[in-house]
Amino acid sequence: MKQGYTLVLFFLVSTVYSAQAQFWDFSPASKLSETINSNAEESMPMFSKDSSTLFFVRTFDAKNSGGAIDQDIWYSSKNEKGFYGKSEKLTALNNKLNNAVCGMNADGTSIYLINCYEGKHPKESGIAISQKKGGSWGKPKSLKIPALKIKGDFINFFVSQGEDVIILSYAGMDSKGMEDLYLIKKQVDGSWSNPLNLGTSINSSGFEISPFLSQGLDTLYFSTNGRGGMGDADIFYSIRQDDSWTNWSEPENMGDKINSSKFDAYLIASGNQFYWSSNREGDKSDIYFTTRLYPPAITLSVLPIISTVPKKGHAIDLTVNGGGKRLKYSWSNNDTVQDPQDLQPGIYKVRVSDEYGQEAFAEVKIDAPVFANEDEMERNKEDMLNKALSNNTIYYDENSSYLNKENKATLDQIIPILNSKPELKVFIQSYCDKNGTNHYNYWLSERRMKRVIGYLEQNGIEKGRLSGDYKGESSPLINCTNCNEEQLKMNRRTVIKFKN
Repeated sequence: MKQGYTLVLFFLVSTVYSAQAQFWDFSPASKLSETINSNAEESMPMFSKDSSTLFFVRTFDAKNSGGAIDQDIWYSSKNEKGFYGKSEKLTALNNKLNNAVCGMNADGTSIYLINCYEGKHPKESGIAISQKKGGSWGKPKSLKIPALKIKGDFINFFVSQGEDVIILSYAGMDSKGMEDLYLIKKQVDGSWSNPLNLGTSINSSGFEISPFLSQGLDTLYFSTNGRGGMGDADIFYSIRQDDSWTNWSEPENMGDKINSSKFDAYLIASGNQFYWSSNREGDKSDIYFTTRLYPPAITLSVLPIISTVPKKGHAIDLTVNGGGKRLKYSWSNNDTVQDPQDLQPGIYKVRVSDEYGQEAFAEVKIDAPVFANEDEMERNKEDMLNKALSNNTIYYDENSSYLNKENKATLDQIIPILNSKPELKVFIQSYCDKNGTNHYNYWLSERRMKRVIGYLEQNGIEKGRLSGDYKGESSPLINCTNCNEEQLKMNRRTVIKFKN
């Protein structure tokens, strides 16, 4: 490998794994257990489709076929607890040359390997395929790619799931620096195209190695020392922009949860986990993994903002929690901003989505007209006052003193009236249902009273205008013996009274 790795020739082939292009965060990198990592060097992780078997390369181990200077294929199977057990050599496919598993087909009957089985010099090697028959692997055979003329000491491959797209890393005739990334595609007649350089969007004056392509063939992962970063080689990703295969987004560093100050490469994905090789803790590499973390779900809170200025439309206050960094807003009136302005009466619906495919929906009704003059506005204020004063009871969830969305909507209708009528004072009286002890219900009703007073204070109502009382389970609105949930809810209430 490059920069501290001793392997001369690597091929990376995968046909079954994918990863999405957008990342929220990752868990801290963890080294696989001692059943995988040893005092020797472990690299190039590769999984069977269901991740039940982990294949990897081990170097500097005297147990290898060619001794400590050789590299062999090892593997470990997942046990009933979900951990990988004792590692074993894949004896049938090892010889005294550099052996490595580079991928498997979907049903696990074909395994891709470094082609060191036909007497070839390592620099002339390509991809070999072995078929599984009767539980045993057959003799590896070469994958014929006549247009590929290998030069240099390092080469990597990636083969798509459909086995019609190959991304390779090698020093070609038109390489921008050291090893570049190239595309080879299978033609209609079954032959392979000439290597196509992926262009300067990907390739740099340094080396680009260990390509890995998502299952959708749109996101490319690779390691490079030509784009700066945290170490002598970092792992990046880029998104393909069109069908030309030479137009890619600006490569982005995978971040410090994956990259280190040393050599990081050979990334693959299995579900929501990423695996890669790194020598961050010593001279020899080990295999690490991290789990992709998703952003919290999107939640919405939406309220109408009624205009008090003649001829000026109303607005909507949308509060968004959770989601990714790039939110999109789609309103039923074609607005794409978070808080639409200058709105007429009506029902407005919104869809909020993020770059991870999450979405949430909400709607709000504006039932106040837009007024032409101040006299009309004053008449409406009186109507709003009467409406608010008649809608002065809020109800709670069981054993809760928290103000839910409906509670806040009721209070939010009262607040503008209190602001326009400073002579009004407010008396808040809270109650509980009969569930629970008498002592507990007195405490809970007091909490409910204080929640309402606190909410009004937070929204600008002076403390001196607010007072209250709490009654526990006394004075139920509905007297019942075997109360149903609806009857109990009617007794879990706070009544808001007004006086001059």
